[in-house]
Amino acid sequence: GVKTFSYIIPDDLKDKIQIGQAILVPFGRQGYVNAFCVGFSNYLPDNIKAKKITKILDEKPLFSIEYLKLLEWVANYYCCDLVTVLNSAIPLRLIEKAAKTELTIEFLSDANATKRQMQILDILKNSGKMRLSDFEKLAKTTRATIKKLEAMNCIKLSQEELYRNPLDILNIDKKEELSKLSEEQQKVYEGITKKINNKPQTILLHGVTASGKTEVYFKLIKDTIDNGKNVLFLAPEIALASQLTKRLAKKFGTEDVAIWHSSISEGERYDVWQRLYKNEIKILAGARSAVFAPLQNIGLIIIDEEHESAYKQTTPTPRYDAKTIAHKLAQFHNCSLILGSATPDISTYFRAVNENNLFELKKRYNNAKIPPVTVINMQEYGRAAYKNLISKPLQTEITQTLEKGQQVILLINRRGFSTFTQCKSCGYVIE
Repeated sequence: GVKTFSYIIPDDLKDKIQIGQAILVPFGRQGYVNAFCVGFSNYLPDNIKAKKITKILDEKPLFSIEYLKLLEWVANYYCCDLVTVLNSAIPLRLIEKAAKTELTIEFLSDANATKRQMQILDILKNSGKMRLSDFEKLAKTTRATIKKLEAMNCIKLSQEELYRNPLDILNIDKKEELSKLSEEQQKVYEGITKKINNKPQTILLHGVTASGKTEVYFKLIKDTIDNGKNVLFLAPEIALASQLTKRLAKKFGTEDVAIWHSSISEGERYDVWQRLYKNEIKILAGARSAVFAPLQNIGLIIIDEEHESAYKQTTPTPRYDAKTIAHKLAQFHNCSLILGSATPDISTYFRAVNENNLFELKKRYNNAKIPPVTVINMQEYGRAAYKNLISKPLQTEITQTLEKGQQVILLINRRGFSTFTQCKSCGYVIE
């Protein structure tokens, strides 16, 4: 375990301090350091001369007592101290990112307004309360005109906290309907639903590539949300998590969906964290670090491509496996865990078979054909083959495909060459 340190709470902070708040405290020769409040006590040994807490850095708690229990379990399970886990799960930079505030405009009255002012006010009346900067563009007006309207008590300007939503760039206005399931998908969906409605389970969904596992996930997600619960959805890599989030946003709306991974900005991370803490997000998608996000009221956890080694963090400490933590998280929330893969981990498969929790999708959606795969023996093309990055047949296929105006995706051994390379054979840049 890790030592906790006792501090005296000043009288002016006694009614304000809460578990999970970031605070500033004096700490020996290090001077003042950032810390977290993790508990309260009425007892202080006589030999300890406690110092006072200097101030509360952020009145909004960054975590709850339930969340703290999970982090304590992680620290014990992975044999590291709580501070290391806290710093990994809650970067201290979050504390420094104050919420973004912005001027908003709201309609009050159109009394004594001129004809032009009336036109501006009608636009505001129809659009409702919004950011002032957005309204100025919409109404094609100036700040001077806005100030006049404020002086006439026709509008109200106020400084409000606004959350940055990375999904706004998707410009999704209308939700898409969930796709109709095939007979095989429907059978699997009903089987899983029956299982998890009975009691929380760990389910393996083993489906061949393009069998439509995601559509089954979406139906399970909708059921969970309809029951007033939230969903954590993990993907092995940031790129896959981003694609997944886009699909989720199209189906469930940008307001209810959020993304969490190491590449979102600190400001966006702060906002998502606060919205999670307030239980304003229904579906959180992300890479392995999303398992530490403080999503509340979890009713379902989904781990796609569960066989991937990317769920295991090898460095830095804590060297955790997101799948293992997700299992514990499911126990904490008394919810089901769905593991999906076309090539499941053998231990996952073994457990699922023994617990009778294996569901399979053996056909591709709409019976799509499996694309042909050709193995090329480079030795057949002599020494000339090794002067180029790709074989002669592949060079021909790439050239013909690009000439048709179509895209080419190449999956190449990373040892072969750097991230971006000019192909000597066809002149195209290969990533």
